[in-house]
Amino acid sequence: MNWTEPQFEAITYKDKKDILVSAAAGSGKTAVLVERIIQKILDPQTPMSTDEILALTFTEAAAKEMKNKIAASINKKLKEQPKSKHLKNQAIRIESADISTIHAFAKKTIENNIHMTDIPAGFSVIDDAENQFLLEEALNSCMEIYYSHIDTVTPFAELGYGYGVIKHDSNLRESIMNLYIFSMSMAQPKKWLNRAADLYGEVYRSKTIVGTPWDSLYLDCIKDHTRHILGYYDLMNDIADQNF
Repeated sequence: MNWTEPQFEAITYKDKKDILVSAAAGSGKTAVLVERIIQKILDPQTPMSTDEILALTFTEAAAKEMKNKIAASINKKLKEQPKSKHLKNQAIRIESADISTIHAFAKKTIENNIHMTDIPAGFSVIDDAENQFLLEEALNSCMEIYYSHIDTVTPFAELGYGYGVIKHDSNLRESIMNLYIFSMSMAQPKKWLNRAADLYGEVYRSKTIVGTPWDSLYLDCIKDHTRHILGYYDLMNDIADQNF
């Protein structure tokens, strides 16, 4: 594989200090991490064992992909060096290596130390379908409470009318759910939500977006639309010149 310079640096970096590699979605983070782990295991001078590695991902698919690729590389190297005890050990140990999702590792850690907690021994981790169901149930209960007081809670009434709840409230429900999910990705969800609400309050009081995060966003949007309009205008002039 042809690695970019930043990718190659992330793979081969050997300083003992902690490092942080930040990259956008689809930039090859998993491939880089897999290659770094493989090189650590196959290092001829200071080889590392798979049971010394902890690799966590966000999805089961990514974790499975990582483990399969590492196993394939070990097996390939073992064919080249069939007498290598280190590689034979790694081929066996890779199946029990701590390469999993964050949730799976957390569950394993709790299970191994359950005697130090008040958590029931038969606990389980909620799956995505059940989690979505509980979120929707919580949203339904919340909406029902506000609907029962819609005549006295003016802000909610105005919010609902703005989202067209007279016909149906699916748009409002979707927006609330998306806002909740996004906020939960923040380090401090409640603090982030309060700050977001304060920004809207500032715009409401000042009657302007100047100096707010939306300032540059709106300007960029206006510039893009203006360029498109000017492009259509030039095209119309060209067509008019050709026909008249």
